[in-house]
Amino acid sequence: MAFLAIEATNIITDQSSLIALKDHITHDPNNCLANNWTASTSVCNWVGLTCDSQNNKVIVLNLTSMGITGTIPPHIGNLSFLVQLRLRNNRFHGSLLLDIVHLHRLEILHLGLNSFQGEISSWLGSLPKLQILYLFRNNFTGSIPEEIGKLTNLKTFNLYGNQQISGTIPPTIFNISSFDTIDFALSRLSGNLPEDMCQYLPDLQRLIHHHNQLEGPIPSSLGQCRELLRISLDGNKFTGTIPRNIGNLSLLQELYLDTNDLRDPPGAPIGPFPIASLRAKATTKKKNPRERAQTERRLTMIIRLGRTNSRGAIEIPSPVK
Repeated sequence: MAFLAIEATNIITDQSSLIALKDHITHDPNNCLANNWTASTSVCNWVGLTCDSQNNKVIVLNLTSMGITGTIPPHIGNLSFLVQLRLRNNRFHGSLLLDIVHLHRLEILHLGLNSFQGEISSWLGSLPKLQILYLFRNNFTGSIPEEIGKLTNLKTFNLYGNQQISGTIPPTIFNISSFDTIDFALSRLSGNLPEDMCQYLPDLQRLIHHHNQLEGPIPSSLGQCRELLRISLDGNKFTGTIPRNIGNLSLLQELYLDTNDLRDPPGAPIGPFPIASLRAKATTKKKNPRERAQTERRLTMIIRLGRTNSRGAIEIPSPVK
């Protein structure tokens, strides 16, 4: 009987927190929550929820692409067993509440494609198990807090399209050895990339910083990120030469360096990098003539940074022996 009482208490706490969230929804076009999140149905059967059968607690809240408008209430911090919070592609707005910091088990925080605003709070660095942080396509302002560097399990950090994010990238970001994707594209970030940025990033696969205001040289340590599949640094203010050890990246599929002020290393040996491996954007998939022309110009810019050989390979600086 005591066990049943504890179980009931657990789910009642979660239920009251979720009802508070429902009360903060101002538009639910498909009535997903209005018709389903009711007292007549068990919480664990509510749409968008997954419960842990052992503890009878909500572990996943997934309201992806429901067209919902509203804000997140402070009660969300009472979902103490929550592992995944997925609100992607809705119309949530307001700032990120401090109460989320109580979600110590959270591994995935997916808030992309919403209208959240305000600064990215430093308390995000207090979510010890966080692995996936998607904040892309919102209206966040300010800078990237250095406390993010405390997230030692973080694999993906995506800020793409937050055009009011400015300042420099905190060096602590490049100390997170678990990273496979860092996407800060289409923001207003400035400053240099650390020369030794790849020293602690053995698993990095995607470095996507295009269309910012980054400057200085492209780090010569880039060739140490041996797992890289994509490098997108186009549309910045990088200067100097293309690092020779990019030729060490045998897994690289996409390299975008155009719209910078880069040049080939004078007198340096140039080695072939097969175009099958190093792939520019395919012009044949662009049906719109204007898009095709833009892509062809981009391809020309990429090749201009290296050289082409008689077999159609893009040649970039040869590997460092």
